Amino acid sequence: MRCFRHVPGLAIIAVLTACAPRVVRPTPEMGRVEDVRTQDGDYDGYSVAKHLARQQPDQGAYGHVVVTGHGQRPIVVRQRTRRVDGMPLSGSVGLRIDPIVMRPDDPRGPDFLAGRILGLDYAFMKQQGWLFPCEPSDTTWLCYRTSPELITPSLASLDPLIAYLGRWMKHGGYGGTITISVWRPQGSPEEIRTPFGKHDGFTLSWAQGPDVRERTAVALTGHGTRLFAPREEGQPEAYEQRGNTAVLIGGPEAPGTALLSRSKSYPPYAVFVHVVSYADVDAAIEQWGRHLREGEHQGTLVIAVSGPWYFQTL
Repeated sequence: MRCFRHVPGLAIIAVLTACAPRVVRPTPEMGRVEDVRTQDGDYDGYSVAKHLARQQPDQGAYGHVVVTGHGQRPIVVRQRTRRVDGMPLSGSVGLRIDPIVMRPDDPRGPDFLAGRILGLDYAFMKQQGWLFPCEPSDTTWLCYRTSPELITPSLASLDPLIAYLGRWMKHGGYGGTITISVWRPQGSPEEIRTPFGKHDGFTLSWAQGPDVRERTAVALTGHGTRLFAPREEGQPEAYEQRGNTAVLIGGPEAPGTALLSRSKSYPPYAVFVHVVSYADVDAAIEQWGRHLREGEHQGTLVIAVSGPWYFQTL
């Protein structure tokens, strides 16, 4: 079975994903950059360069670290042998997977191990919780890399993962670089702990409708009577007459800012805000629920879980 992921309000290419039942694994705490103790510089057999200052939390990206081996042995990444449609890649005739590693009839397919660095113990790294959860996942672009790269779900994993790679490079005599990128996983709906139903100032439910995929967003419906105020002064009160969609949600002190959108699920207008992970939903409910209560608002605010995504300007 295949399905498309749709993120309301974001212009992102839909990705095919398997819709099999998921094993619930709690999303690890992201941690802080200040808690990463490994310093830039040379070590025994390898060197480290951190690039953690440029983060994009709204996309789930929290920087990367480059570990460079000082040896002569090349670092090799297992490449794909087939295209997305299952046909062999040009020039891949004769390539095969070692039958000791994977049987020819393995239901996971001949490219299940594509993107892995040869020689690394992925089972061990996964057991330690250092690897981004890719099974199942609709983040194929993160999990199958063509260059030497590992994806980790937490800044807290960087120190032990760097040390592990450093030892591997030293004892194996490897030269070249491996990039460790930090990305926030989407997680699972079971990570939402806030009870559904009536709360002070709003009602919480799963968002439903033609522009919301099942269990990918929650809806907060305000119990008040006030519309969301325009952020730009001089805008009319009626939504359909406004020339700017930015709104203020909350009381006069420190209101939240969001964008008003036309919605088929909650016509004619609703506010959509986005978080990367289901693990972030409870905090978002607390924040926006407080704004709805303090602002005595009516209307619906949808918190959509986008998962990690990548946007690059051309």
